[in-house]
Amino acid sequence: MYRMLFCLAIASSALGSGITSAQTFVESDGFVVMDVESTPATGGWRRERSIGGFKGSAYYVWRGENRFGVSGAGQGTLRYRFRIARSGNYELSWRSRIAEGNSRTEANDSWVRFPTGRNVAGEQPLNGWTKVYMNVINDWSWNARTVDNAGRRVRQFFTAGEHVMEISGRSRGHAIDRIALYHYASNSFSADRFERLAQSATAGSQPVGPISEPQPAPEPEPTRVAPPAPAPAATPAPVPVANTLSAPANLRASVYSSSALELFWDRTSETGASYDVLRDGSYVDTTDGVSYFFGSVNTLAANTFSVVAVSASGERSAPASVRAGGTSSSSAPIAGAPQAPSNLMGSRYSDTAAELFWDRAPGIVSSDVLRDGVYIGSTPGNSFYDDTRSPGSSYTYTVIATDSSGATSEQRSTDL
Repeated sequence: MYRMLFCLAIASSALGSGITSAQTFVESDGFVVMDVESTPATGGWRRERSIGGFKGSAYYVWRGENRFGVSGAGQGTLRYRFRIARSGNYELSWRSRIAEGNSRTEANDSWVRFPTGRNVAGEQPLNGWTKVYMNVINDWSWNARTVDNAGRRVRQFFTAGEHVMEISGRSRGHAIDRIALYHYASNSFSADRFERLAQSATAGSQPVGPISEPQPAPEPEPTRVAPPAPAPAATPAPVPVANTLSAPANLRASVYSSSALELFWDRTSETGASYDVLRDGSYVDTTDGVSYFFGSVNTLAANTFSVVAVSASGERSAPASVRAGGTSSSSAPIAGAPQAPSNLMGSRYSDTAAELFWDRAPGIVSSDVLRDGVYIGSTPGNSFYDDTRSPGSSYTYTVIATDSSGATSEQRSTDL
């Protein structure tokens, strides 16, 4: 009788706390990969399939209200249990997307915490709920950073054993498809590599118990074990090996207004390379394309922008840099109808990915892009990346410019 009452009490406690059962994903070779839909959607999270390109059976979008203050975190919490065999420092990278609007800084973040993780010395401390964001529009991206305008990596130390990760809604319209934790000392990041990773194996279903708030621990946290020092060699000093990955060529900047500019560069010959974008030495974002738009930068002051090529194996090129800004600029509409885009052209990167480029006239603030007559997106810049093409297909792309008064230009089209 007492045993039955005890079991009922435990069940009631679990239900009342909103805790659901979850699979335990098993780390292998320094990777833990989890589809977001592997745990039930709760609260304002919605399971959706309308945006193509997701990895599993669906993705989740936060459709609840915005919860920008940390006091609002913890509503509709998604919990993921994973088992670590190789203890050490891990980095979070998730495949997410802006599912509402066309701004790089809206609908682009969620709350995250690791109740069983520990902070890593020299890395951004995660003390409870932490905002994790991305800044890529019109595409699924593996980018995950914290601290606005600084782009700190999200890293934690995990002992061998079972751990929990929690995600809570923050910005309405942020979509998450897949979650990855990787042992970054032994695995380098590459978007192409992460695209090919399969979901981790599981160790069955277990109840996830109540999670207590993490207790602060003194820094520094666990020290990294250095590899054995090589024995001194009685030979001349080695000649440095030249970096075989070339820096992006022809880096250039187009200033559009007092707060907007766009970078362009030529793709390297390395297959599968991605590009890290930096401003004044600070990391901003990673992209697979050959352009990057800044919509909230002070172009009245000079800035140094750099782009670093990163190969699929993690090799990094020397940075290519350009200095831009320092002069006034205006996006005021010109008299008459807006001028149509000129020099529209495209580059096909793969069976499913291509990018459009064009020149825009003064006074243009955005451009609508259509594919075979169907609207697929807008951009304030001079380029558009499309990775939703069907293999073997050709399309007619159309670009229509809009000025700040809302007037639209004649259309320009190209086949690609």
